[in-house]
Amino acid sequence: MYNQSSGQYLMGCARATSGAREVDTGQGILQGHAYGILDVVVTSSGDQLIKCRNPWGCSEWKGAWSDDSSEWTPALKQELNMVEADDGVFWISYDDFVQQYSKIYVVRLLDDTWNQYLYKTRWAGSNAGGCCNHSTWTNNHQFIITLEAEAEVILSLQIRDPRQTGRNDMYIGFCLFKCDGSRVTSYRKPVLQSPISNMREAVMEATLAPGSYAMLPFTFEAGQEGDYFVSIY
Repeated sequence: MYNQSSGQYLMGCARATSGAREVDTGQGILQGHAYGILDVVVTSSGDQLIKCRNPWGCSEWKGAWSDDSSEWTPALKQELNMVEADDGVFWISYDDFVQQYSKIYVVRLLDDTWNQYLYKTRWAGSNAGGCCNHSTWTNNHQFIITLEAEAEVILSLQIRDPRQTGRNDMYIGFCLFKCDGSRVTSYRKPVLQSPISNMREAVMEATLAPGSYAMLPFTFEAGQEGDYFVSIY
């Protein structure tokens, strides 16, 4: 609800599957198919509802709170501007939502009040130092950030989409260390540590105190080579 009301986020959801994709679960929700989240509300009657959209513009949820279900009263239809149409848009209760979907995707929208720094480089040769489990970890490129005042900071590490490269064996992450304005050469407890995964992006948000920090992107295994992108906001 915070994400929806703040106007700073776009959200979507999906039911992950290891089997056949875009197959109906029996209640109108397709496996392995992406949906948009249009609204999140608590109604005047206390019902927790989520408004979703199938981007195909058809094939909707068939359970409680679907277009022609008995839960709708004329008052609630008016309150939520509910339209009965086979347009891919439907309402679903929170309880059913968490049963039908296994993933939520959140995109934060940044306006031009943010300072943005983008870098493209690659892990290659001695610069492919791996994570902190390896003695070569400090060989990775390091990005020094100096803040003159307390600031909200968003850090992102991206690799090419595994669906384009045909590989999903590259597990990535990054650490953010306090530093004196130069490279970190010995391990200390990170200020931030991203999750390590084989997804195409690792993102962390934090409010940081004034001072200098070193962002160190890595692959979990040393010696893995590949392009990557660092975004600092």
